[in-house]
Amino acid sequence: MKAFPVLMVNWCLEKPKPLALPPGYSFRMFRRGEERLWAEIETAAGEFPDLSSALSRFQREFGPYPDEMEQRCVFLLHEDRVIGTATAWYRNSES
Repeated sequence: MKAFPVLMVNWCLEKPKPLALPPGYSFRMFRRGEERLWAEIETAAGEFPDLSSALSRFQREFGPYPDEMEQRCVFLLHEDRVIGTATAWYRNSES
């Protein structure tokens, strides 16, 4: 699978309107201690070759900012099982 970089810019950071999701789906924010869950999702999506690499990246980029992760990282759930993630983060040179 070929990956394509995506850069999304939101100049207005007001709280967005809630989205209507299909039955059984929901969103929730990242909670401290869920680094492994984030890493498992990212590894399964092919972003990293293994869990160790994903955890290392998490610690480098997000680990120093737990308060920000709780406000900027969202999980997608299906029937209480986390199946996806998205993070609004700062642009960096590692991407």
